[in-house]
Amino acid sequence: MLADKAKPKSVVFNISVASFRKYMVLLRLEFGYPKPPLQVVHRKYAMRGSPAGEESQVDMGQIVVKDMYGKSLRLYIFAMVLSCS
Repeated sequence: MLADKAKPKSVVFNISVASFRKYMVLLRLEFGYPKPPLQVVHRKYAMRGSPAGEESQVDMGQIVVKDMYGKSLRLYIFAMVLSCS
């Protein structure tokens, strides 16, 4: 029977997405790694029989952010998408 081996410790890196992207650009330039192809996802929506501009989807929300003085501000978000846009 094989001797019990210690499990390798997992390593966690706390880096920003921007730093990771810059690092990947350098790796691609140095070693010639190809950039992965962009995958475009097309969503299919069921269209109703209404004419263009007569039907829309509305989403509302809110978020709390800090201003430059550290004060909390509540922002209200409203988005409307027409059925044929």
